[in-house]
Amino acid sequence: MPKCKSKTKFLPATFAWLLLLGTTALFFYFPCVKWYILEKHWYAVPIFQGVITLFVLINFSMATFMDPGVIPRASPDEDRDDDFRAPLYRNVEINGITVRMKWCVTCQFYRASASAVQPLLRLQQLHRDL
Repeated sequence: MPKCKSKTKFLPATFAWLLLLGTTALFFYFPCVKWYILEKHWYAVPIFQGVITLFVLINFSMATFMDPGVIPRASPDEDRDDDFRAPLYRNVEINGITVRMKWCVTCQFYRASASAVQPLLRLQQLHRDL
């Protein structure tokens, strides 16, 4: 994986911080000071908004500067215990016809392919029609 240059690594975080602090400053100057405090004398709105802004800045700084951590890889012994090793193919006899069934990793059981089952379905259809 290619490494980022130091300039390009800090550019998105710097832009996000400038955007967050710039819009917050504009909000606190124009609506809060000009309208809520000077005209309406509502001091509770800027105080409440200041508390919310403080929580936003704390969470944003934690998201920016904290290490997200790494989930460690499983050891080979642990990985081997979790994996169910089964033979890839199994031959099964159904109504006298041998059908090759393949192990499905997702479903964790053997599944017959559609081409292997179609002759059996045709035989059943013929027996029903007679």
